[in-house]
Amino acid sequence: RKTLAFLLCVCACVLLLQLSQLPFDRTFEQSAVTMSSDFATAKAFLSRNQGGNSVFNHLSNVLLKLAAENPSDALKAFESYSATTKQSTFIPGAGEGTETQGQGVEEAKVESATWANESTALFRTQGTSDAASLLSPAVRALEWAGVGIDAEEAHRIDKAVVALASVEDVKSLRFWGRIQGTRGDYYIIEGQPKSYPEAPDSPEQETGPLGANRYTYWVASHVGGPELWTKLDAVTTEQLQIAPKLRRYLTGDLSAKVGGHPAFPGNEGQYLHAVICHISAATSVAPADYYTAGEGDDDAEFLSQENDIAVAEEINIDLDSLAEAGGWSHYVAGINADGRCKNYVPRTFDPEEKEFQPQPNEDAPEELAAIRELDEGEEDLPNWATAGAGRQRAIKSLAWPGAVSVASETGYTNYYSGFGIPRASAKQYVPRFPGNLSAEFDIGEVRESDDVTLKPPDPVQEDEEDE
Repeated sequence: RKTLAFLLCVCACVLLLQLSQLPFDRTFEQSAVTMSSDFATAKAFLSRNQGGNSVFNHLSNVLLKLAAENPSDALKAFESYSATTKQSTFIPGAGEGTETQGQGVEEAKVESATWANESTALFRTQGTSDAASLLSPAVRALEWAGVGIDAEEAHRIDKAVVALASVEDVKSLRFWGRIQGTRGDYYIIEGQPKSYPEAPDSPEQETGPLGANRYTYWVASHVGGPELWTKLDAVTTEQLQIAPKLRRYLTGDLSAKVGGHPAFPGNEGQYLHAVICHISAATSVAPADYYTAGEGDDDAEFLSQENDIAVAEEINIDLDSLAEAGGWSHYVAGINADGRCKNYVPRTFDPEEKEFQPQPNEDAPEELAAIRELDEGEEDLPNWATAGAGRQRAIKSLAWPGAVSVASETGYTNYYSGFGIPRASAKQYVPRFPGNLSAEFDIGEVRESDDVTLKPPDPVQEDEEDE
């Protein structure tokens, strides 16, 4: 290393002498002092950082490479060694393009800018809306029930619900909950429109305020202004039939394909809507007697009015009764095996009455009315768990982990936060055991069959006349 350092010093001195253009007509002492001063100046100049490297460091690396490999023609190899050394030297931030602070820092800047823009959009709408139900008043009750919601996030959600209510024609709007995905989450807002499309009920899709499409849902990956929320398409009966047969995590991409068997007829956005409908039908509960069923038999479309619920005139919540599952009641119509809340009733023309008459299907599956008792499950596999303290009561769904309802003397709140996957069935799949092995063939019973010798037929006698 000393030899290499000496060679470097000699080469550097020769280079510096040429750069500084020292005169040789001075005395040795004067020249030495001048050389020392100019050497320091030239070294500082050559050591300046230019794009993460310097001329001094580059020349040092090239000379070290020449000394180590000792080529036969050092002068000829100098240029190639210089190019090779320059290419192999790592320079942070080198190359074309703008300087960056690292991928993590840049991604954080983008997320910060996105959050700032979304927050700005939330505060464009001022005031409140009569249709919007706020989440903040229920945050403390949900925290007591084991659901932690940050106060800042709850405030942003309330602003988002109010902003969406200002641009959508809805009767009511509330934050339904959040479904977590593998690459992104879904924040979900539930609303009941003031009017429904004028379309007749069909076997493929329920329409109107009494079926599975009674509520409309908006989803977003981040809580922001109305432009960030995507309205989900109406769900079909086939999608509602197949969705419970699949157990899969969502990705966070509404356009993603839905794999599994049986095949789902739609993308992840439609599958998400079907899952939301099943969760709502199974876990939307309120204190018993909080709602009353609608009156009347059948309307013009032959749909029962019992699903058209209304808040009771006198509300008297008994907190002691809410300590048991029997003190709670569903208020959203259930979905039967045909993927419907109300069975489809076709109409046929009656020539005698000269009008269309309903023809109900007697083999149709049982309907699940909106107001109905909770299915408490079995003793070793309950569907609900209740808790209570002070003036608060809560009930959690064990069939759909993540669904919780809290109630007090003044009202109740439903909330869901989970993966959108129900509890695994207690009846686990067990492959059928193979049957008994067949008995081996008893070779002792095999014997060769007797030869059968047939008597040849008598020869045909020829007539003498023919001869």
